[in-house]
Amino acid sequence: MPKVSIIIPAYNSMVFLPETVECVLSQTFSDFELLIVNDGSSDNIIDWTAQQTDPRICLISQENRGAPIARNTGLEQAKGDYIAFLDSDDLWDSTKLEKQVLLLDKNPDIGVAYVWTRLMDRHGKPLDRVWASKASGHVWKRIAVQDNMIASGSVPLVRRDCFNVVGGFDPNLRGQQDWDMWVRLASKYRFGLIPEILSFHRHHQSSMSRSRSMNDTEKYSLEVIDKNFSSASPDLVHLKQKSYSYFRIAQGYSYVDNGEPRKALGSVGSAFSLYPKAAFSLYFLRLLFASLVTLLLGVGGYEKVRSYLHSIKLMALGIGS
Repeated sequence: MPKVSIIIPAYNSMVFLPETVECVLSQTFSDFELLIVNDGSSDNIIDWTAQQTDPRICLISQENRGAPIARNTGLEQAKGDYIAFLDSDDLWDSTKLEKQVLLLDKNPDIGVAYVWTRLMDRHGKPLDRVWASKASGHVWKRIAVQDNMIASGSVPLVRRDCFNVVGGFDPNLRGQQDWDMWVRLASKYRFGLIPEILSFHRHHQSSMSRSRSMNDTEKYSLEVIDKNFSSASPDLVHLKQKSYSYFRIAQGYSYVDNGEPRKALGSVGSAFSLYPKAAFSLYFLRLLFASLVTLLLGVGGYEKVRSYLHSIKLMALGIGS
């Protein structure tokens, strides 16, 4: 039996899938199976997969039901002790699996191993945006209340037994199923961190598609918050307002990215009204700064300021631009 099962949900993904599969086959850790779940694609994924000679690759085909259910299909077929998910357009550093497996092997009390993530453009060029949380251990409050520090579904390595306890991805949610899963895992298990950029998340949305997806994200995020606090212990329920507030802050950052500073400032006001103490957090103050800079200098001016500040962050993390 393989040590690790890697699950890639794929829907018309052949523009990026070959590169993603190559990054898996280039891993320094080799005891894995690669389950590609074809979620009703109309491209040439079946023919392409049939041409692959690596025996670790397995194609599973189903009708189009969405990425979360495709991940559940992969979970049902997975044989590994550890489970990794990888989006069909994301990439991994060649040492990612090796380092995560080592962390879980050495720490049986840890259920989830996660790493830092760097954004890349459509063509795979690294950008200056990095998700580099330092949280570890019992992180439920961080994930459920403040932000989804996991960054993307391509980040964690999870013990298979954990899914036997918390279940698969919730098919009843209309979106944000990844975040819901990490919250549920955090309610039961400790998280371990490898403080290195080992995952790369591809960013290729247009501004128009971001606007549409932001409206959906609001609805789906509020559903996840309501769901998870409905099952939270009584001593945590008081954090629900704080969670709403921090969601509004995250929403404000999306408005800044989309060049809508007045809406971002509206999110600042909403966050404050929901949880006034949020105004003392760096997360809140950075949003206020970003909103005002974008309003005064325009999107181009803000991008220059942000690029400079992010370059300083990368230098502090010991990462070249």
